[in-house]
Amino acid sequence: MKYYGILVVYNMDISESVSYQFMKQHKEISLIIVDNSDHDFGNREIVDGDGNTYLSMNGNYGLSKAYNTALDWIQENYPEMDGYVILLDDDTSLNKEYLEEVKKVCCDIAVPVVKAKNFIISPCQVKHDIVSRWDGISVLSDFSAINSGMVISLTLFKNYRYDENLFLDFVDHQFMKDMKMKNIQIMNAYLEQSFSGIETLATCDNNIRFRIFKKDSRYFYRNHLFKYMYVVSKRVIRLSISLIKKHKR
Repeated sequence: MKYYGILVVYNMDISESVSYQFMKQHKEISLIIVDNSDHDFGNREIVDGDGNTYLSMNGNYGLSKAYNTALDWIQENYPEMDGYVILLDDDTSLNKEYLEEVKKVCCDIAVPVVKAKNFIISPCQVKHDIVSRWDGISVLSDFSAINSGMVISLTLFKNYRYDENLFLDFVDHQFMKDMKMKNIQIMNAYLEQSFSGIETLATCDNNIRFRIFKKDSRYFYRNHLFKYMYVVSKRVIRLSISLIKKHKR
């Protein structure tokens, strides 16, 4: 079975990525680095030197386009599209047990259990397109998952690409929504995700990350204004609480 790993990086030295450091030791996975960086961090030399594939986007064009670029490369070089693709985040701590479970996957899509700060962030419950945290105990009748660690059969991409109207947020949830009728399973594997530094700027209006979230939310909920207002308001409240806690330190 052929396995491809897609790792998208943005404005960072690839050698500082914990997931890259882990995956480059496992040559059974064909690793593809898609660089969305605005500046040259010398990543091409590092990736080429490690014998992996480097694809530069020559700027930040979003996660969906980066994924599609990697998938186009795979299809161009391996048109049979056999095997599986593994989606990776630069700050996800991988482990040997996870890779062992990857090689057991025989469904359309498999997702690991991803934790951050002692709570589960993936898979997650979905009700009326609204995502909420899973407690790890209750039955997941309808669920979604984040990209990190997701294992996907390449046959699904013979006639499918990620929606490039989504820049960063909801890319994973739109994909899971599109693939709802496929065979999706939760893996017996656990990963740890780092969220250090995300959304801790002082104001929402000047926060580029928040503006991206609003834009992607508007597209994802383009037919449901109330849902859009709900998720954005929820994010504002969360940011405000984070800001208050920061000022109290």
